[in-house]
Amino acid sequence: MLTFLPLLVILLMLLGSSIKILNEYERGVIFRLGSYAGVRGPGLIILIPIVEKMVKVDLRVVTMDIPSQDIITKDNVTLKVNGVVYFRVNDPKNIGIMYRIKKRLFKYFSTIYYFEIFFFNLVHFLKIFVLFMVMAK
Repeated sequence: MLTFLPLLVILLMLLGSSIKILNEYERGVIFRLGSYAGVRGPGLIILIPIVEKMVKVDLRVVTMDIPSQDIITKDNVTLKVNGVVYFRVNDPKNIGIMYRIKKRLFKYFSTIYYFEIFFFNLVHFLKIFVLFMVMAK
C-alpha cells in the first residue's frame, strides 16, 4: 500500500491542476501543445494535464492610467496633463495580440497627448474647458 502512495499523490496533483473555474466575465483561451485550440466559456473547465494550458482573458473594461506630465503649449504656457485609457476585449481568441497591444497602448498614449497638446494655444484649452462646463449644466 505504501508503494502506491507517491503515485496516488501525483495523480491527485495532476487532477487538481486540470480543473479550472472561470467567472462570468472571463474566458479561457486553450493552447494544446503550444498552438491555439479554442475558447472555453465561464464555468467549470477540464484540461488535459501537461498537454493543454489555459490563459484567462478578462472581458470587462480595462482602465490604464497615464501618469501626469508637464507640457509646454505653443505659446509657452505650462500645463499639467494626465489621462486615462479605456479598452475592452471583444474577441478572446486574439490574446497574443491583446497582450502586445496593452504595452504599446500605454506608450503610445503617453507620448501622443504630449505632441497633440504641444501644438495648441492656451486659448484653445480655455474654449474647450468652457464648452465642457456648459455641457455639464
